[in-house]
Amino acid sequence: MAQTAVLHDPLSEFGQEMKEVNTSGKKPFSTDEEDDAHASSAATTSTRKSTRSKRSHKEEKLEKPTWVPDDQATKCHKCETAFSLFHRKHHCRGCGNIFCIKCCDHWLLPPKELEYTTIQRTCQSCFKRLSSLNFERNYDEWGRKDDPAIVLVHGACGTRKNWFLLGPALAEKGYHVIAPDMPEHGARYEEKLYMNSAIEAVADMIHYYVPSKKALVFGYSMGGYIAMAFGAKYPELCRGLIIGGAGTDMRKDRSMLEWMGTYYKLLSNKSKTSLEKTWHDTPLIAAKVEEDVLNEYCLRAGSYYEAWPSIVNMLTSENYKKVLMQVKAPVLFFTGQHDRRDAERKWLNATTNARLEVIPDAGYMCVIDKRHRDKVRDLILQFAGYAFSLSKDKRQDKRRTQVPRVPKAATEKGKEKEQDASSSATTSTNKEEQKVEEQKKPESKEEAEEEKPQPETKDENAEEEKP
Repeated sequence: MAQTAVLHDPLSEFGQEMKEVNTSGKKPFSTDEEDDAHASSAATTSTRKSTRSKRSHKEEKLEKPTWVPDDQATKCHKCETAFSLFHRKHHCRGCGNIFCIKCCDHWLLPPKELEYTTIQRTCQSCFKRLSSLNFERNYDEWGRKDDPAIVLVHGACGTRKNWFLLGPALAEKGYHVIAPDMPEHGARYEEKLYMNSAIEAVADMIHYYVPSKKALVFGYSMGGYIAMAFGAKYPELCRGLIIGGAGTDMRKDRSMLEWMGTYYKLLSNKSKTSLEKTWHDTPLIAAKVEEDVLNEYCLRAGSYYEAWPSIVNMLTSENYKKVLMQVKAPVLFFTGQHDRRDAERKWLNATTNARLEVIPDAGYMCVIDKRHRDKVRDLILQFAGYAFSLSKDKRQDKRRTQVPRVPKAATEKGKEKEQDASSSATTSTNKEEQKVEEQKKPESKEEAEEEKPQPETKDENAEEEKP
């Protein structure tokens, strides 16, 4: 996975900016005109929109806002709940207004024009305005629509923006790549995250945007567990699964995961940023990521810490060994050598067609680590070629062995003809047998006496004369 010299009121734009959760049969976050344009265009609409979104950030003059003095605010600027000892004030770093913690609980690294170097707390409207993410749609895609499809599922607290290096790289090799936001993340941050809602988010992408209605699904970290469950629930939509960074049984780590969520929310802004950057130097993470890549595709897109309780519940509620036993598609598991790997063999043994790849000297963040991301890309391309060629061979075999369907009426007529032919053949056979028997009858008693010692010879001759 802004600030002008004049005080900005985030609530003035909030109503127009928000999109309702898709509950109809239409494509998520799109109008009828967008649907028609999407269906007729092979180029990526979302890429153009993302470019326009980036351009609007550059054209807008961003300056640090004037903060509202603490003594002038007695209630939340959004929900108007009165402040108290237990209902504290929080300044939005985007507009300078004062909110309660519920209305100012979004985290991102603001654009460099605002002179912040650490992750900052913002209100909902400023979060959408300052993020590098385009909130007008909940997915991005690259490549031609008629190419084989790969769906990328991001990890916990991330967004589809995390794939902006890998997505174009796969599209250049002839794949149609789709990267959706998961519920409670990115443009879908208002939707509740459950395993089923995450699975349906992936299924919707394939149903609406993949002409063949089948795709290879690559999930990393949290996305890996979602991909497992998706493959079990929707085998008809799945060409294959790639599971990365998901080599541990989360059910054993629930207490640790809950502690991590509480600990992270208590950290200061500076500590959050320091911790995220320090992670990349630990053996477990061990990532070497360019600062501009980390900032643009991870920190500036937003960090969705508020989704952590839902993430913990989702990851610890499934028995993934049993889930994988229901997966029929080919599976590739891969992980960094220094990542947590206590359950990878259990996952491997639970599947019918799977293999495991361990990336040497890599940690958890090998997908964006500049030392290993080419290796990850090559693994994906190699497995994708295998999965799609396998499905092609199966389709060809099915066509070879498929018997043409015959209309029911013709089938019944054919059966009647067969019955008539068999009955006539039986009748003629009986007549011939009768003739043979008549020929065998002795004309006198002397002939009968002569034939008695040789009954076996008579039977053999009779059998030879049968048609």
